[in-house]
Amino acid sequence: MRANAPTAAAARPARPLPRAGVLALVVGLLVGGLVSVGPQEGRGQSVTPWFSPTQQLGLFQNPTGAFADGGGRARFGGFRFLHFYGGYGIVLPPGAQVVGIEVRLDAWDRRQPGGALAVELSWDGGLNWTSTGYTTGALPPQETTRVLGGPTDLWGRTAWTAADLSDPNFVVRLLVQGSNVRGRLDWVPVRVYYVLPGQGLSVSPATINGGTLGAAEYDLGYAEISPAQTITVDSGGTDWVLYIQAGGATWSYSGPYPDPGKPAGDLLWRITTSDGRVTARQGAYTALSTAPAQAARGTPGVGIALTAHVRVLLSYDRDPPGDYSLGIVYTLTTP
Repeated sequence: MRANAPTAAAARPARPLPRAGVLALVVGLLVGGLVSVGPQEGRGQSVTPWFSPTQQLGLFQNPTGAFADGGGRARFGGFRFLHFYGGYGIVLPPGAQVVGIEVRLDAWDRRQPGGALAVELSWDGGLNWTSTGYTTGALPPQETTRVLGGPTDLWGRTAWTAADLSDPNFVVRLLVQGSNVRGRLDWVPVRVYYVLPGQGLSVSPATINGGTLGAAEYDLGYAEISPAQTITVDSGGTDWVLYIQAGGATWSYSGPYPDPGKPAGDLLWRITTSDGRVTARQGAYTALSTAPAQAARGTPGVGIALTAHVRVLLSYDRDPPGDYSLGIVYTLTTP
């Protein structure tokens, strides 16, 4: 943060000061924020395990036989018979961006030339479907694995959200192609490729104007800005730690008097939040230091909101009128 404090002005009420005799005193306080993101490990593409279906509807016989690998087999035969599989229970890390989807079919056809299964996906419980035209192609007489889609294949859509992939929205539709088919389906799982965004940190407002300070604040011994800033954390899918530190050991001073060397520790800070993803925070006012101090930490998530409160200590004896500024740096990193 940056702070500009005491500013002298003409025609002020006089006030006795222990050090400077009779002096008018008016203080303008300005506080701003600087943010940085610490070093992070590379975050390339990741993939979920295979998720198995737990629900089904349609014309296949023994359809639950396709719920697990090797747990039985579903039977299909009629031309253009339809069957639907759902209840996949797909779970993604917070903040994950879907970049690809694969559907696996462990299937075969006892009659040759073999029939095929056409596959499409729904993201809204079957109201709408993709239109990829994906098919297993002719199935051989022995069990074989066909994987449709891929690590960068969104099945013709521009994006998939976690809600699109949740139950009961996400459904796999199978359509039998071919005549005289005697097909078998052992398993029809799904897996999702995703990337995690880098960590993000924002402070709003970037500059806080504390207004004009005068005798009342100096009599009290401090000026408080509460709340001062909202800090928003995007953790990049990992646990996170937020640090705070001063940009320098003393405040910068510009004014008619010698630089008082106001210490950075004259700025006190604390953090509040109602966000359950925050597991620890510094809730008591703490003196700012050039050494990083842990302000808060938490579990993965995006849009994690913290509130910073600041208190600037004031003294008639030590803080003459003038312009003061101090940098504060917030740093977000992984534990």
